[in-house]
Amino acid sequence: MENRLIVKDNHLIESKGHLTIYEHKILAWCVAKLDKNDINFNVCELTRKEAILLLGFPENISIKRISDLIGGMYGKCIEIRDPKKSDDYHRFGLITSDGYSSKTQTFSIKISDDLKPFLLQLRANFTKLDLIEILRFKRSHTAKFYEICKKELMGMNEAYFERDMSEFKDFLGLKDNYKKYKDLKKWVFAPSIKELKEIAGLKVTITPSRYHSREYKKLFFDVEVLDLKKSGVWFQLSSFGLTEEQIHDIFKKYSNNEIRVALKKYGAQIGSGHFDNGTKINSKAAVFRAKLKSISERKE
Repeated sequence: MENRLIVKDNHLIESKGHLTIYEHKILAWCVAKLDKNDINFNVCELTRKEAILLLGFPENISIKRISDLIGGMYGKCIEIRDPKKSDDYHRFGLITSDGYSSKTQTFSIKISDDLKPFLLQLRANFTKLDLIEILRFKRSHTAKFYEICKKELMGMNEAYFERDMSEFKDFLGLKDNYKKYKDLKKWVFAPSIKELKEIAGLKVTITPSRYHSREYKKLFFDVEVLDLKKSGVWFQLSSFGLTEEQIHDIFKKYSNNEIRVALKKYGAQIGSGHFDNGTKINSKAAVFRAKLKSISERKE
C-alpha cells in the first residue's frame, strides 16, 4: 500500500462530526486517491484486498461487512462553522454513491462534491497528512488528534496552542461524555497520545487549566516532532540543497517563526529555482539562508 499525502483544508480539520476509525480510514483512502486537479471528483476504487489491508480485517471477511461499513457513511455528516460568525455553518454528507463489482472484486465510492473546496487545495490554508500513519491508528480519536497537531505544526518541528475544553470535546465527537477530566484523560487523551508517539513520532503534552473555575475550561497543547528529519520543514530545506549540519545550525540560530516566515514568503520561488521576476536562482541553499538572515534582522 503506497504512502500517499492527504490534503485537507484546515476548516475541514476543525469541523464537527464523529467518524469511527474504519470510516476515517475509508475517507482518508478516498482523499489520498484524488488528484489535486481532479475537479470532476471521479469515483474512488477500493479492491477487496485493499479494503482488508486498510481496515485490518481477516481475509475471510464478508463483502457485506465491508459494504455495511461504507453504507454507514451515508448517515454521517460534517458541520463546519465560521468561528467569527457563530450562527453561520455549512453541513454536508460524506459520500453520494457506492457500489461493488463481483467481477473485479472492487468497491466504488464517490465522495460528496461539497467536500471539493476542502480537499483539493482550493483555499489558502491546508494541511498535508500521511495516509500510512492514519491507517495504522487504532482509535478514531487519534486520527482527529493527528490532524489538529499536523495543522498546528504547519510542517515545523514543534507547536504550542490552546483549545476550549467543551469545543474540543465536541470536535472529537464526545458531546456530553467523560464529564470528569480524569476519565477523559484516561480513556481518550492518554491512549491517543501513546499512539501518536509510537506511530506518528509526535510527542504531545496536554495541560488543562481552570481559570479560577471549579471545572477545566482550557486545554494547552505542546506538540513536538521527535525526529526532526521527519518534519515537513526538514524535507523542504533538504530539497534546497542544505546539508544535515546546515539544517541543524538553522534551527539553533533561528526561531521556528522566522523559518516559517522565510519558507512561506520565499519557499515556492526557491523551490522552483526562479524568483517571481524570472531571475534564475543559482544556489537555493545560499539564497534561503540569506533571506532567513534578512528576516531575522528585520530588514524586510
